[in-house]
Order: sequence, then structure tokens, then C-alpha cells
Amino acid sequence: MKPQITIRRNISLLLILLMSFSLIHCKKDKDLTPEEAIVGNWKLKGLYYKEDGEREQEEELSSCTKSSTYIFDEDGYISFRPSSGCDDGDGIFTGDVSYEVNGNSITIDRETFDLEISGSNMTISFSDNDVTIRLVFVKK
Repeated sequence: MKPQITIRRNISLLLILLMSFSLIHCKKDKDLTPEEAIVGNWKLKGLYYKEDGEREQEEELSSCTKSSTYIFDEDGYISFRPSSGCDDGDGIFTGDVSYEVNGNSITIDRETFDLEISGSNMTISFSDNDVTIRLVFVKK
């Protein structure tokens, strides 16, 4: 066998081994549980309400409400950080509020709501007296 062919074959085998090794040891991102996925900074993207028999409507949010940040920390607290020029009263939650996620539900200050997290979107919804309200957040 010619040395040049042997070197090419060895290089080819080495490349195949390296590619196989990287594919085998490449781990997939694990799917986050809702308890893990909620942790972080969120902005309120929309507030929607629907009365029975009616079409869902979007509530107009103030610029302060849309530009402010809700921080869900890993210790189970939500903090509201108003954007500059806004105050704490512009938030849906004011002060530090406790929360607990349990599967597809979230308890905020002892009130339980439906929770859905998909990628960087989170929806918190609840129904009361034939009215359904959805809060849609986007993760920042």
C-alpha cells in the first residue's frame, strides 16, 4: 500500500471516530419543568378577557405596564420592577408577592390560577363569574 493512501485512510477513520464521538456525547437540552421555566424576567405582553358568549377582547395596557418587568425568582417570589418614569402602582403585582408552581397551576398569594409556559411565552389565566382573564407574558 502506498503511504499516501494509508495516511488518507487513517485521517478518514479519525474523522469518522471524532464525528461519532461528538454525536454520542452531544446531550440534548432537557425540557424544563414549569417550576424551572418560570424563573426569570418577564414582561406583560397582553391582558385578555372574555365574558360567556362573547368574543375575547384585549385590554389596552399602559406603556408603563408593558415596559416594566416581573421577576419570578427561584425562591418563590415575584417582584415588580417598573421601567423608568413609572411607579410601583403600574404593576399587576406590587411589592414582593409569593408564588408556587404545581404542574399546570400557579398559586399567587394564596389564589390559584391556570399556568401554561411554552418556550418564552407564559399565560396565567382564571375564570370568575362567567369571565375568563388571560395574562400573557414574554420572557426577557
